[in-house]
Amino acid sequence: MRYLKLLTLFLLIALTNCNNLNEKGKNDTNINPEIRTYIDFIQNHNISAKDYVLSLFKQYDIVILSERAHYEYTQCELYLDIISDKRFINNVGNIFVEVGVSSEQKNVEKFLQSENLTENEIEQKALKIYRNIPFFPEWDKTYYYDFLIQLYKLNQNLSSDKKINLYYSDVPFNWEKIKTKDEYNSFMDTINTRDSIIAKQIIDKYNKIIKTQKRKKALIIVNYRHGFTNIRYSEKGKKADNVGRYLKEKFGKKVANVLINDLYIDNNGNFHPYQNGKWDASFELLNKSNIGFDFKNSPFGKDNFDMYPVKNDLTYEKVFTGFIYSSPIDSFVFKKGVKNYMTKEFEKEYIRRMVIAGYKPDIKNDTIQRTWKYNEKEWCPNYDSVKNEIKKWKNTL
Repeated sequence: MRYLKLLTLFLLIALTNCNNLNEKGKNDTNINPEIRTYIDFIQNHNISAKDYVLSLFKQYDIVILSERAHYEYTQCELYLDIISDKRFINNVGNIFVEVGVSSEQKNVEKFLQSENLTENEIEQKALKIYRNIPFFPEWDKTYYYDFLIQLYKLNQNLSSDKKINLYYSDVPFNWEKIKTKDEYNSFMDTINTRDSIIAKQIIDKYNKIIKTQKRKKALIIVNYRHGFTNIRYSEKGKKADNVGRYLKEKFGKKVANVLINDLYIDNNGNFHPYQNGKWDASFELLNKSNIGFDFKNSPFGKDNFDMYPVKNDLTYEKVFTGFIYSSPIDSFVFKKGVKNYMTKEFEKEYIRRMVIAGYKPDIKNDTIQRTWKYNEKEWCPNYDSVKNEIKKWKNTL
């Protein structure tokens, strides 16, 4: 009996040790001590990316997502997951996006409010809008088209008072009114004021929402630096010309902004992971993704702000409210092109736009549909060095 009790005790100890080791490395003494604080922090945070974003609306009226590169497709799935949630539908209901000239707003509203369109009608109307959303001669990022299609389908299952509103917020522009290269170049000469114009259009529309709608909150999706809310890059430096900064100055504590994990590009066109790979290594060691948290009171928030190639004295918590690690970089998918984008009817107009903007049209290659992953050299020429930056933190010291 005594031996049986000892055997049982040894088994319990062994099981406990195995469980501790299986807690994704929590008690692994071989972990590089320089990332131990990140590991420990992540271990204790299990809120999903979607739930984290939706939780912010309990405290904030406006939540800005600083999206990945425009071509990256998996982020679209995250956005659709967020806006399809009943919490978003009932309490938020408004989406502002950077990409989509405001001149196309009436058309997108009419489309999203339409009822019972056939699949072909949905595709044709969305395609017409998609062709006209950029002030560039073309926009070949697939997810913007797919997002519009899926948003329409989501709205079909919602009552009129619950439908999701989509607001295109980019600078006013209409290809029908641009007839010459000089006219186009004159417009492009004003593009350095783009962030302030986008912000003003969001502010004006949002103020109307507050006065006229029951749902008085908004999700704003803008790319990269446009989502930064820091006021200055340094104490004496020039104010940053970012959409997020203008919104923060206007609405103050009502605004939160969230960084979605990605790579960033330096001045030489090379990709780098945040903090030389420490962050990615920590998540990869734990095999943990789909997580969101505040930068404040985290080791991530205390790190220097290194994702933008301008010298600054900022930390991440001074620029962003929170962080989403939705998936590791090797899961990223880049998609370009949309089915039936080029038709005989549109070909002449496409060529006209390209010539006006100063490009030599190559219809066969310009509009080809393609899909890549991050590890394909065409997208990330220095992919191996990126992986090595991450890998070095996984090695013990």
